[in-house]
Amino acid sequence: MMPIQPNFLERTAFFTLNAAPGPMLDLAGGLALQVINTAVQLNLFTTLQERPSTPTELAQTLNCQERGLEKLLAAIGYVVERDGRYHNSPMTNKWVSIQV
Repeated sequence: MMPIQPNFLERTAFFTLNAAPGPMLDLAGGLALQVINTAVQLNLFTTLQERPSTPTELAQTLNCQERGLEKLLAAIGYVVERDGRYHNSPMTNKWVSIQV
């Protein structure tokens, strides 16, 4: 779930013409916040900044279930998978990687 960035046509449909349900963007934003909050609480971004890892390695390091973690990684949009290892995106390394 990357940050929602409507293009010109979407902004026009949602906000100017009222031709699409604008509140849906708010709901998607709320869901994205929950996903990011879970990742921050797990210390996912800092862990990946220190060392790109496979889902198995991450689950062991973060002390969580691999299946749930794989779903989080697929939903999050702030990480990149290369050769079976997950890395933070450049944006994540700059703006999101924090320790709690």
